[in-house]
Amino acid sequence: MSDFEVVRSELENEYGEDMFHLYRFKSEQVDGFRYRVLDALRAITRVSIREARLKEIKSEIFNSKKLKTYFNDHKKELQLLRHDSPLHIVKVKEHLKHVPDYLIPNSLKKTSSTVVNTDQQQQMTNKRKSDVIHTNVKRMKKSNPLTNSLNAVSVLKKELSRKKN
Repeated sequence: MSDFEVVRSELENEYGEDMFHLYRFKSEQVDGFRYRVLDALRAITRVSIREARLKEIKSEIFNSKKLKTYFNDHKKELQLLRHDSPLHIVKVKEHLKHVPDYLIPNSLKKTSSTVVNTDQQQQMTNKRKSDVIHTNVKRMKKSNPLTNSLNAVSVLKKELSRKKN
């Protein structure tokens, strides 16, 4: 018997009914998600899996009651564990957090919890715009040669006045 059949029979014994049902849908309805799924799959690598496992193990170690007494005696080892940096930083893909309306099939739009009110959606776009404007202003300030040269001149003047005193 396959693993699936074993799990299926155990669930049927526990709940008294078959938990697996056929889900019928048209493949055209989910074609829009293909690229999003491929992006998510590309992010899952051996290294990212190893990092996720290490993170889970570390959280279990920190929350373990048995190890708390050990770490009370060996504080340096606890500090080493806490300050251990990840080997590979997993980049969160921001575009996968939000599902646009055009990707949600019409049959699911009524029941979908991902559909956001227009007010909330407007607030989100305004927030994004303000973040973009803020970062653009910062970039402009850094790249502006006049402000940078004025800052350099003022710093030099301060240094010269300190040397005189």
